[in-house]
Amino acid sequence: MTTKLPPSFAPLLLALAASAFVAGCGNDTPDALIASAKSYLAKNDAKAAIIQLKSALQQNPSSGESRFLLGKALLASGDAPGAVVELRKALELRHPESDVVPELARAMFVTGDFQRLTEQFGQTVLPEPLAEADLKLTLARTYGGLGRRDQARSAIDASQKAMPDYGPANVFRARLKADTGDMDGALADLQTQLESTPQDAEAWQVKGDLLAYGKRDLDGALAAYRQSIEVKPNFVPAHSGAISVLLAKRDVPAAKAQLQQLQKVLPNHPQTLYFTANVALLDKDVAKANEIAQRLLRAAPDNPRVLQLAGAVAFQQRAWLQAENHLVKALQGAPNSDIARRLLALTYLQTAAPEKALAALQPLLDRPHPSAAVYALQGQAHLQAGELELAEKSFAKAAEINPNDTRSKAALAVGKVLRGDAETGVNELEALAADDTGTTADLPLIGSLVRQKDYAGALKAIDALEKKQPDKPVAANLRARVLLVQGDRAGATKAFERALQIQPSFFPAAAALAQLAIADKREGDAKKILADVLKADPRNSQALLANAAMKAREGAPREEIIGMFTNVIQIQPTDPAPRLALINYALANKDVKAAVDAAQQAVSAIPNNPGLVDALGRAQAASGDTNQAVASFNQLARLMPKSPQPYLRLADVHWSAKNRDAAIDALKRALALDADLLPAQRGLIDAYLAGDRKNDALAVARTIQQQRPTEAVGFLLQGGIETSQRQWDRALASYQAGLKAAPDSTDLATRTHSVLLAQNNPTAADQHAANWLKAHPKDAGFRFYLGDLGLAKRDYAEAERRYREVMELAPNNALAMNNVAWLMAQSKKPGAVALAEKANELLPKRPVIMDTLAQALVSEGQTAKGLDVMKQALALDANNPSLRFNYAKLLIQAGDKTAARTELTALSGLGEKFPRQKEVGELLKTL
Repeated sequence: MTTKLPPSFAPLLLALAASAFVAGCGNDTPDALIASAKSYLAKNDAKAAIIQLKSALQQNPSSGESRFLLGKALLASGDAPGAVVELRKALELRHPESDVVPELARAMFVTGDFQRLTEQFGQTVLPEPLAEADLKLTLARTYGGLGRRDQARSAIDASQKAMPDYGPANVFRARLKADTGDMDGALADLQTQLESTPQDAEAWQVKGDLLAYGKRDLDGALAAYRQSIEVKPNFVPAHSGAISVLLAKRDVPAAKAQLQQLQKVLPNHPQTLYFTANVALLDKDVAKANEIAQRLLRAAPDNPRVLQLAGAVAFQQRAWLQAENHLVKALQGAPNSDIARRLLALTYLQTAAPEKALAALQPLLDRPHPSAAVYALQGQAHLQAGELELAEKSFAKAAEINPNDTRSKAALAVGKVLRGDAETGVNELEALAADDTGTTADLPLIGSLVRQKDYAGALKAIDALEKKQPDKPVAANLRARVLLVQGDRAGATKAFERALQIQPSFFPAAAALAQLAIADKREGDAKKILADVLKADPRNSQALLANAAMKAREGAPREEIIGMFTNVIQIQPTDPAPRLALINYALANKDVKAAVDAAQQAVSAIPNNPGLVDALGRAQAASGDTNQAVASFNQLARLMPKSPQPYLRLADVHWSAKNRDAAIDALKRALALDADLLPAQRGLIDAYLAGDRKNDALAVARTIQQQRPTEAVGFLLQGGIETSQRQWDRALASYQAGLKAAPDSTDLATRTHSVLLAQNNPTAADQHAANWLKAHPKDAGFRFYLGDLGLAKRDYAEAERRYREVMELAPNNALAMNNVAWLMAQSKKPGAVALAEKANELLPKRPVIMDTLAQALVSEGQTAKGLDVMKQALALDANNPSLRFNYAKLLIQAGDKTAARTELTALSGLGEKFPRQKEVGELLKTL
């Protein structure tokens, strides 16, 4: 199998050791040789300079100046590793730091040695302004490559402070501005720089980058790159940009011609070799591409672009594990490389690992303008995972951006289905699927047929897909999910098992089978399913995490669960999922310090991963470290510029810190990104009400009504605002208006009833309830509300009647079942235990439901068993004073006055924190 690789989006910075070549130079003295080398360097003839300098060093190996100039010449020739060696020797020989350090930093940058570069020179300050500006510029580029935008900005500020009119720093600042999405501003800044320095080759090259990848103006970009090459014929980044654009335009002959120009100027430069390998891939000469990739890897094993190339070659060779290893390592060094991410996602799709593919793509989707190709890959991943509706949305976005390719045509057909023209859309998809030997149209066709509930058609389309991909588990997995929708659990189970026969490590099918087993209370089978996946793929992090989750569900010791998560992290150190699971587990267990420590380690190991940065912010917020949490969520906002989620997090943190104005500002910023985001709108209403800004709160509620005219939520919020002000008439008017817009809303019906009661109008309330029940005979929610109302009034007969009506409409409603069991236990009716046990089976390990079961057991004479159940409930929720109070009452019934006194005394110490102190005091008097 072969695949076309997309063009590189930025100049490749590679390193390649040049072969040693020493030529005799007669009786020239070292000084004469050095002078000759300087003359060659001034003419950009690095090769001749290297010959002269090596001759000089034969005569005087301790010459710091010769070592410095040789390092500079080697770097100019493309031999960055050799340059690093010579420049370090120059420093050892005490050649001036202002000469050596900027060149050494640049050489380390080219080799991709980013971490050591920042550690060694991050705090260095050079006395010479130009040298200081140069060093700080290289550091800015390094931080940018690592995705550390704040540090990149600080470094470029320092560069321009050292030398305010330093052109290269101005150019890089324009690139930083482009990274924030201000492409027009960045191009304007570059134009200003070019007007003052029209012979600035780098400025022309950066302009080409911004036009190509910010404006998608390939012709304009190509003109800028060629202008850069005209200014400086051996400027590699401009050649790279031009070749990349020509490849993007699918003009392979022109790209080859451009490569030939580069080969004439710098035949052995690593970038030349890089593009030579890429062209070999296009020509399907994988052997040649592999030979070059291995040569480059030997010279620069940690360089992200070299690793990306090696990953592409391995992909062509169908060496999926090797491709994954290379690409994951490439992204560690260059997390912003979109090509490496897309190729990694494709690799995961080839190995049927859709969850990993989605995780790899997420940073690209969080950017301001994801490409059609990224959305198309997302759609494929969702389909592999069986997430049909999400896949349709992704394909539709791809079609909107690029309606001309086959994948986007399929997405357009899906769009017709979504807009109601199902027949036309499905017909187009069927035609595309029949004409395409690939699966571009098959997958969206299946999704559309399922959406239309045409399950027979979907199964037929799945049969066609299976014929195209008999060696992949995707069709079997989709068949299983369609059968599940139809209620055919046995057929679905067989289909999931078939998927695992094809690929034993295919986790989506294994996870579904395990869930079915757990639902049937076959925990042993679920464990075996996961064990079989791990037998096939011992490093499968998803199966390992699912195994840990099962252990946690069974109540395994915390240390064991943490050990399991830690083991997964050690097996897959670059996978964020196990790290995130460990953080969430610690937070769920209220071990905040462990959560913060785990999150800090995670972010250090995998920088700029949005999920991990979010987890760090949540852990910091839970620990009460507001400032650090705010910093983390601000970083998250920079990583996810299109998402309102970081601002919702910020609002929560500011709200907890009682900084209402900051919370309001964060919520407004969230709404600027998503104008009808309900959580932000609800939060804004709460914040306005807390600040006694009722009119502002009402304005938000009315906006929601305009955005969602047929939904209840805007009217519920408006009524809630009026209710909070005890404006009953206005609240009633809002709820009644809402019922006209959403006539079947149970929430609006219950709120209307409650306001009528608040107005002391029970007759109207009763009439409203009767009318509603008559018009909505199957509304279990309203009946549950009436049951709660009867419970609050201590009208236990009415409450039980209403809850039983709920049970008739929804036989598995565990809460109604629990409430009936409690009422039966209070009146010592037989059958309370059986009902409470069934509720406990439906909602296991819920302390409130276990409380009811305990009371039912005691009411039927099973006192010891009831006390044991109550102890288990307290173990799950030890800080619940109501549970403790009920436990004390059960102890009294059991005759254990000493234990009861201990519990009641502890409750008495809570004071106003437990409002039932009068009852506590009365019970203590009886002991």
